[in-house]
Amino acid sequence: MKKVFVLGSVNIDFVMNADRMPKEGETMHGESFMINEGGKGANQAVASSKIGAATYMIGYVGGDALAEHTAARLREYGVHTQFLKKDETVSTGAAQITVIKGNNRIILSAGANYSIKKEDIDEALSTASAGDIFIAQNEIQFEITAYGLQSAYERGLITIFNPAPAATIPESFFRFVRILIVNEVEAVQLTGKADLCAAVGKLLQFPCEETIVTLGEAGCLFLMGDIRYIPAVPVKAVDSTAAGDTFIGVVGGMLACGCAAEEALSYAVAASALAVTKTGAQCSIPTKEEVNRFMARLQTPVRSKVVSIDELEAVVS
Repeated sequence: MKKVFVLGSVNIDFVMNADRMPKEGETMHGESFMINEGGKGANQAVASSKIGAATYMIGYVGGDALAEHTAARLREYGVHTQFLKKDETVSTGAAQITVIKGNNRIILSAGANYSIKKEDIDEALSTASAGDIFIAQNEIQFEITAYGLQSAYERGLITIFNPAPAATIPESFFRFVRILIVNEVEAVQLTGKADLCAAVGKLLQFPCEETIVTLGEAGCLFLMGDIRYIPAVPVKAVDSTAAGDTFIGVVGGMLACGCAAEEALSYAVAASALAVTKTGAQCSIPTKEEVNRFMARLQTPVRSKVVSIDELEAVVS
């Protein structure tokens, strides 16, 4: 089995449910409040660990009371934390999450997530081997993310990049990315195209070996020369907070366990479907046993089919 290294954010999530977003200057009642462990990096590390991969978190917590709790919870989920460090001068990263009818709106405060240094990445990667998995997102400083992806790529690791939150990134950078994973908004942002179909056409020309476009409740697209569509598993969504991170972490974890790409995607689709049926972030991410039981109950197996650009509009509508 290969190892998974996750470079990225570690946050505490402050989650409020409501029927709608308040207007400017308005105070309104919410339905519930929770404090959860989160952060895209930490969530993806938990998803990888829960699916059965040996997973290592590269990141920082702050000097506040929540820091040790956050690190301890990662360890409870099986994530190795020897590369998770502390910056006493700042707070642990935080996310304010408002959930409206199962969909979330998020405001981030970076805190200690901006304390990661290139030397921290070098230290972690000195223990890596060619063929290990390296996952990064866009919630820390891009200079650090870029350094991590290039360093991992040059060491022979399989690099997975999730550019979320969406940003404008030079296309040439993606030569260091083996697998690019984006949602619809990020696909349009990265390519500068007006709609998803045009964005997919452009993504097929990117230097990444493989690109995955997640489509929420519609499933995902797998781009590697052709376009393969994998439909989602219908469920009743309660909270989508960690769905995307679950998908990405499970892809990385299943690849580390030796699965082929399409099998990893089938697991990821099923796991992210399970995640949205529960509230919270890391606590909503399913284990491999839960995913296996869920997939065994499905009447229709999760499988891909080849589609053309012209067929995409019907798929995503």
